[in-house]
Amino acid sequence: MKIFKYFILVFLFLLFPLISKASVLPNFDENYIISDFDLTNSNSMTEEDIQFFLDKLGSLGEKKFIDLDGSLKKSSEIIYEYSKEFGISPQYILVTLQKEQSLIESSEIKQNQLDWAMGYAVCDDCSKDDPFIQKYKGFVKQIYYAAKRNRYYIDNPSKFAMQVGKPHLIDGVYVIPKNQATVNLYIYTPHLHGNRNFHYIWNSYFTKFYPDGTILQAYGEDGVWLIQDSKRRPFLTATSFYSRHTKDVIINVSKFDLEKYDIGVPIKYPNYSLLRNEEGTIYLLDDDTIRQISSWDVFMKIGFSPYEIIDVLDDELLDYKKGNFINETSIYPTGAILRNASDDKMYYVQDGMKHEILTMEIYNYSKPNYPIFEKDSEELEIYKNGVKLKLPDGFLVKTDLNSRIYVISNGEKREIKSKEIFETLGYKWENIKIVSEKTLSAHPLGFPIENIY
Repeated sequence: MKIFKYFILVFLFLLFPLISKASVLPNFDENYIISDFDLTNSNSMTEEDIQFFLDKLGSLGEKKFIDLDGSLKKSSEIIYEYSKEFGISPQYILVTLQKEQSLIESSEIKQNQLDWAMGYAVCDDCSKDDPFIQKYKGFVKQIYYAAKRNRYYIDNPSKFAMQVGKPHLIDGVYVIPKNQATVNLYIYTPHLHGNRNFHYIWNSYFTKFYPDGTILQAYGEDGVWLIQDSKRRPFLTATSFYSRHTKDVIINVSKFDLEKYDIGVPIKYPNYSLLRNEEGTIYLLDDDTIRQISSWDVFMKIGFSPYEIIDVLDDELLDYKKGNFINETSIYPTGAILRNASDDKMYYVQDGMKHEILTMEIYNYSKPNYPIFEKDSEELEIYKNGVKLKLPDGFLVKTDLNSRIYVISNGEKREIKSKEIFETLGYKWENIKIVSEKTLSAHPLGFPIENIY
């Protein structure tokens, strides 16, 4: 149905019922309000997206206006048209319409709201009856001139006192804009209060939510983060990242899409690190679990090297779950790939459990550096059956048989319901892995991703 294809705004609780909107909005940073990409991304919404957005929140979508070319057009057409003409995001226009005249959420719109829709040419102490500003009056002219002026700020940064990297006193606070989009916002609205309102509305409308297991990186920044349990967990070292993921799963996002998440426990050490606390106890790190190695004899028998031990403070281990002991009966504590010589079935074996690997695709993407050991059926029978091995979280997959695209999250396959959602979330088409139906079948079907806000 078309309504789902263009369903670009829903209240957050429809998708994440345990997260309140107030708890996830990022703090206001007066030096960086939105990214340059956010301001200039004229592809962020289609005309249909804009119409659906307006219809969901108020009555502006019902309005039609005489455009500058004399034709009658819907408000969504006007917004889309001048967004494209001047390379300014329609999201910026929508937020400004709400900030200046509450037009997005008004059910009964007054003419005065439409006349000065974007607040363009009207200062806080100016009269709207000033004859010098009447040429800017009217909904269409407000959209046109506001978008055109923002493009002028971008193309002529040296003509304004407010510039990137230069301190500027605003409402008693020295603001040092970190990017041009922030400069634009202060030139357009030269006070903190208005820009705080813009920040709140922007993030209420347009911050995006990503499935667990997604790897995010803010544009222009080095940090890489894992989204898990509605928090962002920083990878503190390159080895801690590459021991768990590959670079092609990283999604670049705006700073605010990242900062809406509270910071979770950092990921400091590579997976399968050997961590020794202050008392000399050695643990094997397995993702978020630490498993105590029962003795030095066991340590040496398994084949660990003393040179691999990392000394840590006791407090560093408090955030990990405690797993089963590694003792004389432990086999393959870091996991192994075993293949049944009689039927060629493969298993990932760890801690007494065997997890069937349905296809070589799953092996190649999940455990590519593990050698395969041939075993007979009798040895494999000593292990208990566990869940099937899955593709890593964050993987984009599809099959040759249909066009549906899925992202793996918490071991489930979640369908991304439209091209618009795929691109808005920042996924890359070249990162989609084409897999067999058998590989896909190893993953239970999760909730589809059909809403992104």
